[in-house]
Amino acid sequence: YQVPCLIEDSPNNSITRRIIRTHFDAVNHYEIFPRRRGLIPFYLFDAHDSRLDAPIIDCILNNRNEWAIFFGIPNGTAMWQIGNSKQQNVSFKIYIVKRKKILVDEIMELPLRPTA
Repeated sequence: YQVPCLIEDSPNNSITRRIIRTHFDAVNHYEIFPRRRGLIPFYLFDAHDSRLDAPIIDCILNNRNEWAIFFGIPNGTAMWQIGNSKQQNVSFKIYIVKRKKILVDEIMELPLRPTA
């Protein structure tokens, strides 16, 4: 199948949550990374605020679409580290705690019983 070219821009020439969301939606729509074979798409983002706000995290954590997401911390112009920067990941951590609580609440509502 053919995938059309995806061109996006923003008023200040930066990547925005709208552009990221459009890209995720296109990747899913055209099944560029078919998940039926157990493959998980990998994305490496810089840790800018627009990559860490709730709409993008919702898209990443969507049960229908599993993503392997890493946030890179710039270190010079040619070197990247994968890490957990307190200053850059605060928004993500706050949101992930909320999502985990929702998940735990849903699990607690399941009709589970001890097996032993």
